[in-house]
Amino acid sequence: MNKTTADVSFAFEDINGKLVQLADERFKNKPVLVNIFGTWCPNCNDEAPVLAKFYD
Repeated sequence: MNKTTADVSFAFEDINGKLVQLADERFKNKPVLVNIFGTWCPNCNDEAPVLAKFYD
């Protein structure tokens, strides 16, 4: 298979200080939505409740 796209890779600490990475087993073979959010961005603030409902 010829791969034409690059994987997204990043890591961050959750609110408990535990490292979370897209490479974690819990995300394997699952769709992952990455949203880059700015508190100053009115569109981001409008879409946040929609994404929360989608998650639920």
